[in-house]
Amino acid sequence: MAGLGEAGTSTTGVRCLEMDAASTLSAMVEAAPRSGKRSVIGRRSSIELGVQLVAALTERDFEGLSAMLAHDVRMRALIPPGPVEISGAEPAAARFARWFGDAQALELVHSGSEEVGDRLHVFYRLRVRTEGNAWKIVEQHLFCELDAGYITALDLVCSGFRPVSKARCELAR
Repeated sequence: MAGLGEAGTSTTGVRCLEMDAASTLSAMVEAAPRSGKRSVIGRRSSIELGVQLVAALTERDFEGLSAMLAHDVRMRALIPPGPVEISGAEPAAARFARWFGDAQALELVHSGSEEVGDRLHVFYRLRVRTEGNAWKIVEQHLFCELDAGYITALDLVCSGFRPVSKARCELAR
């Protein structure tokens, strides 16, 4: 398994990058632009764009996340309680903010980014705690279409926020 900063090749020849909670996201990518200006990823690979997306999400930098999306991005999400469809970078980033912005604590458990044909697959598992509530775990998988360094289409499937057993919470401390 490739560690953070090392793109590996799977047994099927697919380039992929996997990270674990002990890895530091900033070791791989520079912080996403916070000026509100859009910048093209240039020489960065699509895999690195996926790592940037996870970094922005875990840092709750929704402005930076929005900057990675095309202005007219199409986001489809299969989430509990049902499917949603969103158009536009700001509304899409706002949906992520709705899910994770109010978290008292947000911990990256596992994540990765890989190419699947002409699409980018980004996945992450997070432990989330909101004020007055127990820890929850959530996993999301995103399949993205890219153009000129921006995400133009994003299909997301979500586990929902699932309870974490007390024993697992103790092990994580």
